[in-house]
Amino acid sequence: MKKRLLLSATLFTGVGGVLACHAAYYYPFLSDDALISLRYAQRLIRGFGLTWTDGERVEGYTNFLWVLINAALGFLGIDLITSARSVAFMGALGAIYMVSLTPGFLFRLDPVRLLTGGLILALCAPLAVWSIGALEHGLMAGLLAGALVLLSRSFESPISRGSRMLPAGLLFALLALLRADGILLFCSALLGALASRGISARSLKDLFVLSILPALLLSLQVIFRIIYYNEFLPNTAYAKVSFTWARVEMGLSHVARGFYAVGVLCALVLLALFWFFKSGAFARRRHRLLIPLCVSITWTAYLVVIGGDIFPGWRQLLISIVPLTLIVTDAASGIAAEIKRYRFVLALCWVGLLCGYFVMQTFDSENQRAKAERWEWGGYPVGTLLKRAFSKHRPLLAVDAGGALPYWSELPSLDMLGLNDAHIAKHPPASFGRGQIGHELGDGGYVWRRKPDIIAFNNAVGAREPRFISGKQLMANRAFAKSYQFVKLQGVGGNRAIGELYFRYQDGPLGIQRASDMLRIPGYLFSGTTPTGARLESDGGLVTPITHQHPGRIENVYLKKGAWRLLVRPDAPRARAAFLCNHRSAGAMSSERASRAVFLPTLRVKRPTYVDIIIAREITGEESLRLREVSLERVSKTEATHVCESFFAPQRVELGEISFRKDPGTSWLYPGNTILSQRGVIVTLPRTMHPVRLEISADNNDTYQIQYLSDDSIVATNHFGPSPGRGGLAIYRVEAPFIVVSKGINALMIRPVSGDGSYSIGHLSISE
Repeated sequence: MKKRLLLSATLFTGVGGVLACHAAYYYPFLSDDALISLRYAQRLIRGFGLTWTDGERVEGYTNFLWVLINAALGFLGIDLITSARSVAFMGALGAIYMVSLTPGFLFRLDPVRLLTGGLILALCAPLAVWSIGALEHGLMAGLLAGALVLLSRSFESPISRGSRMLPAGLLFALLALLRADGILLFCSALLGALASRGISARSLKDLFVLSILPALLLSLQVIFRIIYYNEFLPNTAYAKVSFTWARVEMGLSHVARGFYAVGVLCALVLLALFWFFKSGAFARRRHRLLIPLCVSITWTAYLVVIGGDIFPGWRQLLISIVPLTLIVTDAASGIAAEIKRYRFVLALCWVGLLCGYFVMQTFDSENQRAKAERWEWGGYPVGTLLKRAFSKHRPLLAVDAGGALPYWSELPSLDMLGLNDAHIAKHPPASFGRGQIGHELGDGGYVWRRKPDIIAFNNAVGAREPRFISGKQLMANRAFAKSYQFVKLQGVGGNRAIGELYFRYQDGPLGIQRASDMLRIPGYLFSGTTPTGARLESDGGLVTPITHQHPGRIENVYLKKGAWRLLVRPDAPRARAAFLCNHRSAGAMSSERASRAVFLPTLRVKRPTYVDIIIAREITGEESLRLREVSLERVSKTEATHVCESFFAPQRVELGEISFRKDPGTSWLYPGNTILSQRGVIVTLPRTMHPVRLEISADNNDTYQIQYLSDDSIVATNHFGPSPGRGGLAIYRVEAPFIVVSKGINALMIRPVSGDGSYSIGHLSISE
């Protein structure tokens, strides 16, 4: 007996080690929805209740017990992600333990069952993925396996079967609390029990006892939901569930592909069914087959109806796999007891089947997606930066991915996909039920009215272009560009991911601070055009490193009538700046006055308007300028060096203003460049010239037209560009037509013909 116990313990340790190694293959996979649940636990620990954000209470989780378990462990000082992974992994080990138990003995492991059902689960990719994915499915697998095993044991007990139903009922009750649809597992097990035992007074009495705890605990949860959230259903039911044929088609495809990935297990189930009927075991112990089979079939049908699952690693299909593993394990145990010969050959065949089972899953696309999915971890460095830099301001953060950034930033948040927002969840679009589950909702108008201070589109670090409804509707709002500035932030710690966010900058705590004669603009608002974004300093402030190749830019700064002098802080004698009016260079008051403002100009605004400001490091020097703040002060209009001209008036510059030569690769936005609109620019020459050749630097991915003018008459025309290659300016040498050389000109018109919409001229020199 001791040898058998030692062998079983050794085998269980080995099988558990196989699961650990298998899970390590997918590490550090972490589900974004897991971080949603952990945010609820996080806020519960801090005394904010079972809420995702401040204000309206919304039940945006489907795993009530999971949140409570992790909140309890977090209250004891355990990191929430660590606790979630640990509990899920222990649940997965529990599933292996329960399928490996010797019939009739609750604590005795059977070596045959360990090497069959135990290894099937240890090599099951969905169990490995979700034992470390930090959602509840690893624990669900353990509770379900335990509930099914205990239920089968209660049918086989010769005495007091009703009271022996209570342990199984408790586990089914925990499943119902662990996940909102977990009650379906109990109902399907109840149906399987009735099918296996038939309807009789005794069976009904036993099943009534089995139902007591699930009914009681589920009723208490519903009462809590009604009182606390003022809802009968969780918010996720409104946000995700839709009964349409499109969902059924998606569900059928999902289930078919998922079972194909575990095709070896499906074949083993068919062999097990054949053995149950051929050996007569079905007649003796039909409950061992019918109950798990009914649970698996019912859960699979449920997946078909709801449209499958969007998560990698066949998360929901795992719940169908666990009961099937029990069927195979029971059959394998019976076959091993009957067959005395050819055990070595059978063992070799079994090893081959397990290898095929493992390989098919490893190369399955959904399991590979779990292996490759790491985007959630970008939320750690970016969220940590937001927490350190802005927690005192308590800005409202709007997100599409409701887990990572809200969890790590701990800021008040708005869920633009509606999982944690009652308004969006209850106002679905007409197309609801035909798209990706959990990603179909949105209401850009509602988000606009909420005035979020920070917006992160798409994923854990944000994105410039939105993919979902709220973001697309916001971008289509013409006022959005004049209220939100695209900002890049370099995260702290972790993988130092670059956050791509939109900040509300015309008002609000993170934007431009205005006084009657002063504007203060935070340096991070200039970071959208830089490669690495703003960085967090040791004092908690943000600075934007900018160079001549990567200037900083802020768009649509609203200025009242008057003259405005620009100052850069900290003081930077090598800083250069420029203003854009209507997204083209401001006009110089005079060449002489503009030359005196070679570094920081003063802009005269004739009427209230929106301007862009560009800041760069002077071309000489390699180190970057660490921009913390830019201010604009109203001064006397006589001090102005530049002016916002009418958009309809031709853009004009003098040749002397653009004669400073720019190197190839200099940013197209560099102050001193002439930023063009589609109308182009007229370059006035100091005298009548007879150019033979022009050297001109221009944005290298555009095509430009040159018109040679003499007293506003076009003498000749030619084109230059583009010059594909590295970014920034390219230098072109353009041969002037012979008629220009002979006749002479006194102006040039340079106009963009085609390109990306961002046009600029760096310098122009003329050889006669």
